[in-house]
Amino acid sequence: MTLEELRRQAGSWLRDLADQVCPGAAGETLAERIERRKQEIRQGYDELLRHRRFLESLQAGITANEQRAAALPWEVSNYLQTGNRAAAWRAAMLLDELRYALEQDRIRQCDSQAAYERRAEELAEQRRWLGRMQMALRRQESQQDGSCAYAPQ
Repeated sequence: MTLEELRRQAGSWLRDLADQVCPGAAGETLAERIERRKQEIRQGYDELLRHRRFLESLQAGITANEQRAAALPWEVSNYLQTGNRAAAWRAAMLLDELRYALEQDRIRQCDSQAAYERRAEELAEQRRWLGRMQMALRRQESQQDGSCAYAPQ
């Protein structure tokens, strides 16, 4: 957890505590915070979708490069058998570049996948927070109305 995430979480806890201690005064702010959090969650899922598409395109690139890298040793061998050393050299250099690119792409894929999973977990935590705050708002409204928050309407 980064320092910024820790600061944000602590602020959220303090606001939640203030809402519970003095519910009448913070009712509107709680509703506004709930709406703001809903918007943040929507934006987070949009980001997550873009990230998933990036991961899929990265995987497609890795697959294509793996297929090309698998074929290149045969090309090098064929060029050497036909006596075309210059073409064999170019193909061998291309193979080396492809292997390096594949290594970098796999590292990027692993890092991106971990970031994706962290972000998905953050969004799940935000949704849990949203659920708790929506229940608190319903309780608060029912206390002000004198009705039951869980009664069917």
